[in-house]
Amino acid sequence: MGDYKRWRVVDIDAGGSVPALQADPLSQGTLLYVWWKSVPLGHSFIPAERLPLDRNAATLEVQKSMLTAATHYAMQHDGVDGASSAPSDALRNLATVTEILDQLADLDTTSARGSDITVVVCTRDRPEHLSRCLASLDRLRTSPKEIVVVDNASRTDDTREVVAGHANARYIREDRPGLDVARNTGFVTASSELVAFTDDDVAIEPTWLDGIARGFSDPSIDGVTGLVLAGELETEAQELFERYWSFNRGYIPVLFGTDYFEATRHFGTPAWEIGAGANMAFRRSVFDRIGGFDERLDVGAAGCSGDSEYWHRMLTAGMTIRYEPTAVVRHYHRRDENGLRKQLHDYMRGHTAALLVQNEKTGGHGNLRRLFVSLPNYYGRLAVKRAINRNPKRGRYLFDEIAGYFSGIRFYLNNRSR
Repeated sequence: MGDYKRWRVVDIDAGGSVPALQADPLSQGTLLYVWWKSVPLGHSFIPAERLPLDRNAATLEVQKSMLTAATHYAMQHDGVDGASSAPSDALRNLATVTEILDQLADLDTTSARGSDITVVVCTRDRPEHLSRCLASLDRLRTSPKEIVVVDNASRTDDTREVVAGHANARYIREDRPGLDVARNTGFVTASSELVAFTDDDVAIEPTWLDGIARGFSDPSIDGVTGLVLAGELETEAQELFERYWSFNRGYIPVLFGTDYFEATRHFGTPAWEIGAGANMAFRRSVFDRIGGFDERLDVGAAGCSGDSEYWHRMLTAGMTIRYEPTAVVRHYHRRDENGLRKQLHDYMRGHTAALLVQNEKTGGHGNLRRLFVSLPNYYGRLAVKRAINRNPKRGRYLFDEIAGYFSGIRFYLNNRSR
């Protein structure tokens, strides 16, 4: 990938004094994440040619990045449905940034103390990643009832040794390989009413469980997903993933329920929009009602989409899932090009397999329509853009994704009986 310059990842608390943003000759720019204390409000890619920014210019950049989310919270505070209302010119003119931020105080101070939450971390042969993840869990503002680490057929004892160094974590060995196998083991092992899942390649924000508990504050909510930020952008592979395949689903809460499912199911409900498997939680009653994750999917099997197939099954059963952006983790994307290439192949392989699994379980034509109409059309258009050199970075791994598409269909046909 040639001589690549990283992106600096910088966090700014909009509730305080916004500092000037300095230029860095070793980076090509700054990825700015804007917060108000523990509440994430937006982000901005600021290229090096725009830097440095003095305090006034940096403040304007912060305000621009946070406007949509802050306006949403202001609408909620004033009794307006911010989830379905766009920021109005009147609100922009009448509400100062300071006034909007003051209305977020209750979000920052909400605590999950007393909540009945088990945290499940699934891992395999990545002790360094796991150590970072568990260290971040040790810094949670609110402690979970328990932390269960499911060692998914690791080939060494390193995982067990890492867990032994964290008094709050309980080690469970699962000899059958497969991420969804490990998730099911975590579900069965958990002793809490709420079960939160994360991966070993993330670092957890201290108020993560407060956000998870906030998502479940309405008893009608069956599942919660949260915001996933980039932990670093040190390599081009990491930047490309964040720009084109990011796990970030935005800074405004969203409900996914019957209305969403009915509006989308005829074209293949895009359940992947709901969140990311690295940051999701469920009531135990969901497992009791619809069963566990399909073990044909995700890492160690089809390659991906065990989470989105589960969300799809929940929606089919009439359940409701809340995307809660105040539940935040940071994901460390694959650093090298070969790792990204394999990841994108496996993502499409898992996605196509999941569409066939969803069709198998729920019927209807939407999943098949996406598989055999929407996806071929999408990749056909992408191939044309690649041929005429429009957006060449997005098309760099086109053939890996197409190969994953056919591989997923083949995988499903060979594993229908599982």
